[in-house]
Amino acid sequence: MIGLAHALGAVLVLTMSPTDGAWRPPELAIAKRAPATDATEIKSDALNYLGRPYVTGGVGSPGFDCSGLTCRVFAQSGYALPRVSRDQARAGRSVPLDQLVPGDLLIFVDHKGSKRVNHVGIYLGDGEMVHASSGQGRVVVSNLRADWYQDRLFAARRVLPDPGTTTSSTAMVLAQVTELEEHDGVEALLPMLRLPPDLPPPMSGPTFFELEDTGFALRIMGASEHQRVGAVIAPEATLIVHDYALAITAAVPIRFAPDGGATLGVFERFGDGLKFLRSASLGLREADLELRLSRFGDVSLAGGMLVDRHQPSVATPGVPGLSVARTPLTFFGAHRGDDLTLELMIDDVAEPGVFGAGATVTLISGWLSAGGAIGTDQRAERVDGKRRAITGAEANLTFDAVATPSWSVSLAALGATLHAGSEAGFAAKARLDAEYRFSRGGTQAVSFRLEGARLSAGFLDSAFGPTYAIARGATYQQIAASLDRFTFGGGLELRLGRWVMAAGHHENVGAGASELDRRTYGLLEVRDLALLGTTLFDLRVSWDARGLATKELIHVLHGGLRVRLESWLYGEAYVSKGFGFEGGLGLTGAWEL
Repeated sequence: MIGLAHALGAVLVLTMSPTDGAWRPPELAIAKRAPATDATEIKSDALNYLGRPYVTGGVGSPGFDCSGLTCRVFAQSGYALPRVSRDQARAGRSVPLDQLVPGDLLIFVDHKGSKRVNHVGIYLGDGEMVHASSGQGRVVVSNLRADWYQDRLFAARRVLPDPGTTTSSTAMVLAQVTELEEHDGVEALLPMLRLPPDLPPPMSGPTFFELEDTGFALRIMGASEHQRVGAVIAPEATLIVHDYALAITAAVPIRFAPDGGATLGVFERFGDGLKFLRSASLGLREADLELRLSRFGDVSLAGGMLVDRHQPSVATPGVPGLSVARTPLTFFGAHRGDDLTLELMIDDVAEPGVFGAGATVTLISGWLSAGGAIGTDQRAERVDGKRRAITGAEANLTFDAVATPSWSVSLAALGATLHAGSEAGFAAKARLDAEYRFSRGGTQAVSFRLEGARLSAGFLDSAFGPTYAIARGATYQQIAASLDRFTFGGGLELRLGRWVMAAGHHENVGAGASELDRRTYGLLEVRDLALLGTTLFDLRVSWDARGLATKELIHVLHGGLRVRLESWLYGEAYVSKGFGFEGGLGLTGAWEL
């Protein structure tokens, strides 16, 4: 009788009222209306959260874990799901895996043959689900044909009414809620494969579609290289080993020129054989350590007075990742501890020139830190053709004056020195950074930066910036032409969920004023925007310009557009301006294994 009483007590008839459970935070409040009767609203709400970061225990502010997403989406449609995946695995009614319909809960176990539930997603139809992925660090749409999901898919549960009916089912087996956090973070993957809780600033460099799991892709594009248009076929393979936080992408671009046959480019040096490696990254367990090789993106160190969003690939004609010419393969490594962060970068592992290292240490937890960086270009070349290294060092002290859920304000004092041959210069800078968050976690926020500096002759602020690679030969001229001067500038960034807009400008004043310190940038980015159903849209356009002593402006432009047409088919367009305009337009078919 006692056993029967316990069994009956475990079966609850939910009334879908807002008082479903005292444990529910405001984000999981049950909608005060009749529950939805089909999957339209469930799918729309879930897709609205695409791109939110993965946060253990999160229910949307700022991010989600897997069951936090399902719990919130169903709460918005009037259903009181339990909080964690192992309890959700007993909600609703069991459904055979060959009879899935949109809106069904998909239950996963930690490995093939196990019965330990540790993941949940929402079925969208056509073999796809939306879920908060710890491996990808955000809410994404994934194809269930991938081996990882096939091996671990354990069961399906239907909370919505069966197709063709309009009566909501409110009978659920609901276990007692004893914790509000999904698997205590033990299943979360390494930081280099995840986004941190606070969304990082968007990168300004190029980007291309990459597989989300081990698989194969074929990219067919019309692309420009050396200002000549040709067709490119690029077989691509991606290996992702979640258990070891390893991700490797390799591609073999084959170019067909109108006036010639197919070519893979030249192979004259050791580094030419590395051009098929598009990116590689590795994280280590028990340590917040990442090691990364990439032809894309940008690198900054410490306060940015030396290495500021350095983009080596802009100096290479062709589209990075699709060019038969060799593109610089940048190395970046970082160790981020509670009180110490270490960073290291090399602009090109095949022909290294620019080296940089940075460190930041916490002096007083929560409000005071100090940092510094060194940077050098061992391949800098003067006008007379002689190579003389450009070397510099910087230091900074940062005071976090305000840190509340809504406001962050920090003040920084920075100093740096730069040596270029016989020239030596110095600089001192003061900086104010502030951010106001409309939503917790910064998914909707406005931030701004104001800074002013005193620069001596022989110093160039942010010497290794985004335009450095295409102004390398003129750097000595710039430094030699500089005089004592003051500079000022700032930037503004607006983040609205998937949308990011940013702009900034720097000028100099005083007797030594020139075009030398004129810097202007702009950025527009949107990611995982749902257009029609699960058709997703990505866009990034960034522009950087820097003045030279000759009053000439050097421009760097990156533009990328990607449309997810089907689960396996993507349309892409890309434009880049370094020495000249290069671009590509085509289709990518992707198959996850």
